Amino acid sequence: MIRLKEIRKQEGISQEEIAKFLNITQSAYSNYENDNREPDYKTLVKLSEYFDVSIDYLFGLSSSPKSIDKNDCVLTQEELQMVERLRKIKPDKMKAWFVLLEN
Repeated sequence: MIRLKEIRKQEGISQEEIAKFLNITQSAYSNYENDNREPDYKTLVKLSEYFDVSIDYLFGLSSSPKSIDKNDCVLTQEELQMVERLRKIKPDKMKAWFVLLEN
């Protein structure tokens, strides 16, 4: 898995610690980090919860460690209209809008 070793090292955790948490051998866990084996779904969920990151982040499919909970991202009707309008702005005009919004 692309980010598994990186995340573990950032957290200062040994392979043995994670293997114990997952109830597998250190060798089996090492195979996940080295792309020799892929964990099953339940193991992916456990790893995601252990490191407090999304499964997409573990696989390198997302640059954001956390998933966005749609319940935390509720927009008003007015905000939705603004987003729709922003999406229609041509890229060369977008910078001017950001300058305007910052002031």
